Amino acid sequence: MEKYKDKTLPVEERIADLISKMTLEEKVRQIDQYSASDITYEDKETGLIKADYEKLKIMGDNPYGVVQLRNSNAKAYNDIQRYAIENTRLGIPILCCEEALHGYCKEGATVFPQQIALGCTFDPTLGEEMGAAIAREARACGIQETWNPVCDLAREPRWGRTEENFGEDTYLSSKFAYHIVKGLQGDDISRHDKVASELKHYTGYGIPIGGLNCAPAAIGKHEMYEYCQPVFEAAVKDAGAYNVMCSYSSIDSQPVPSDKELLTEVLRDQWGMRGFVRSDMCAISMLNCDHNVAETREEAIKMALEAGTDVQLYDFPHDFYQETIMDYVSKGLMSMETLDL
Repeated sequence: MEKYKDKTLPVEERIADLISKMTLEEKVRQIDQYSASDITYEDKETGLIKADYEKLKIMGDNPYGVVQLRNSNAKAYNDIQRYAIENTRLGIPILCCEEALHGYCKEGATVFPQQIALGCTFDPTLGEEMGAAIAREARACGIQETWNPVCDLAREPRWGRTEENFGEDTYLSSKFAYHIVKGLQGDDISRHDKVASELKHYTGYGIPIGGLNCAPAAIGKHEMYEYCQPVFEAAVKDAGAYNVMCSYSSIDSQPVPSDKELLTEVLRDQWGMRGFVRSDMCAISMLNCDHNVAETREEAIKMALEAGTDVQLYDFPHDFYQETIMDYVSKGLMSMETLDL
């Protein structure tokens, strides 16, 4: 048996063995985000999504890394994973994820109060109960990672996403973030009723200039560390949240998706985050077209990866994203270590 398939070995040893066997193309495919429409179809009679084997064949022997498996169900998930494991070179399963801010995002799932209403209860243990319920429903449909909770502070009332936050208070938000992550993940995410948590939106996202979504944050680094960071620290360092979604924000003219201090030195080195950073939708491309810190789209990809943004979220077409990274690595303009870390 290959080491990476041996469940009796330490996870770190299995990962190191798997990475040593992967080609550059396989590594790059793992850090790209696909959608449910890339591998499924909707049955018009039942309304259920089902595995689309013709679409799955397009993967070849290199499975997709992560898929936002909207409207998932257990059979579709099992069929997809069986295909990925049995028909690809290394048999790497697909990570299936979905939104779950105030309930798993699927028709028929429980709809809980928005986070601002939950925060008004001043009872963080309710957040843990909610997180546990979301995890049960999501995992029953084959979802392994959910994008929640939102850890931003609602400090700008004109911002159109204030309802997604627990409120303006750092302490209260930290407590709710901690308990929701504990409810989602428990002590073992391999359990049949637990999922990995991906926090949103790291960091400073809830204080945009003029209340405009995606605008630069109206806050400096000192205030960010004082007020915003403790919420994420409680969720990552204390509760053990696996993953983080980085925000569109720029703080003191430094866009978060290209901020190595925040994404690598703080998240990984100081807080010990175990998973990865996913860009918010198109946050990487904004380094070129909005923040104007990258002269080209290719440079934006390189800048984000080297800072610690590991997975794109529909920023670029799959071929462009993957070929750009392979081109940079093959020409020695980006190290293979950037992909391996």
